[in-house]
Amino acid sequence: MCSVMKSSPTSDLKVVARDALDSLLSMIEQVDVEGRIECDVGDGIIEATCDGLVYLISWHQPSSQIWVASPISGSVRFSYNADDASWRDTQNARELLSFVKQDICAAFGPREQ
Repeated sequence: MCSVMKSSPTSDLKVVARDALDSLLSMIEQVDVEGRIECDVGDGIIEATCDGLVYLISWHQPSSQIWVASPISGSVRFSYNADDASWRDTQNARELLSFVKQDICAAFGPREQ
């Protein structure tokens, strides 16, 4: 008799979250045209620092959310929306990638000359 190991919704969501974190890291590297943002990555956490400011993005497994701690926007939590396969802000339904891109640019934008 063969048994098929099925993945749980929690493990599937963890994979989706990991993919989202990978996309966020790539996006941060792309918008950092001046090479000023330093990113430390590990265990579901991205810590981006620049000019003394810290921007954190993390997978919070107990709540199945991605949490953002921003020097601009404060604490923002994102839940996965299976209907459109996106991560949405739990307060305002903003999409994760576009929110973080705008927020990172506001926090770590080009230096004024």
